[in-house]
Amino acid sequence: MRVLCLFCTFPLFWALFYQTSTGMIFQAKRLDGLIGTYRIPPEMSSTVNPLLIITLIPLFDLVIYPFLTRFGLLTKTTSRMIVGMVFAVTAFVVYALVNISVEQVILPASQARVHVYNTLPCPASVTLQKLDASLQVPPGGRLVPEDFEVEGDQVEVVVRAICYSGGAEVRVEVPVTGAHESTLVMSPTGPLPLPPTLDYIKDEDAEAKIRIITPDGSVDNLTLKYNALEEAFTLEGSGPKWTPFKKISRRITNL
Repeated sequence: MRVLCLFCTFPLFWALFYQTSTGMIFQAKRLDGLIGTYRIPPEMSSTVNPLLIITLIPLFDLVIYPFLTRFGLLTKTTSRMIVGMVFAVTAFVVYALVNISVEQVILPASQARVHVYNTLPCPASVTLQKLDASLQVPPGGRLVPEDFEVEGDQVEVVVRAICYSGGAEVRVEVPVTGAHESTLVMSPTGPLPLPPTLDYIKDEDAEAKIRIITPDGSVDNLTLKYNALEEAFTLEGSGPKWTPFKKISRRITNL
């Protein structure tokens, strides 16, 4: 009966175990997979299990179990299986926590997010219509208020800065869409709302993305250089300009 109780957990175990060839690969595609400068391809994550089996079976059989037997620990097969299950459950919990953390980055369809960039030489106060609190953005700083429920295609933002008419209120309508991120740039010529985008979500390659926003309307093209590598960007808009999100080489992510 005790053995039967142990084996009752097997269906649940194998259902979770086979996540190594499905859900865990999808999760790996959302992570950078870097160990130092080497990137492990997501598809290779499923090969870890057979490698561990080949490595750990001799280690446990020849070293760990004989050592524990001297102290009367894990002398029975069932006790070893139970301890193994404890480690397996711990691994599944870690997998779940990582997945929850990854999913929190993605907005649900009913919510939106606004990034506020302050390119002014003075601090600014920002108040979203959906939020009660007035938030402060330092000069040259960035602010990401709480996500909010979408009830229309725009959200009103009230900006106050000494650089704007001596601190008078400036109201601007920022376009929003569910599951998208919008951007508000506070530039010397006034608040500039940028259209919502889904490009903040990493693709299956988990490549780093970069977006350039400049208050200098005279810049049309910009090139980032790192050693012999270059990434060219074409800026859009009039007055303050910006670029769409663009994937950049992993070799210049330390730029």
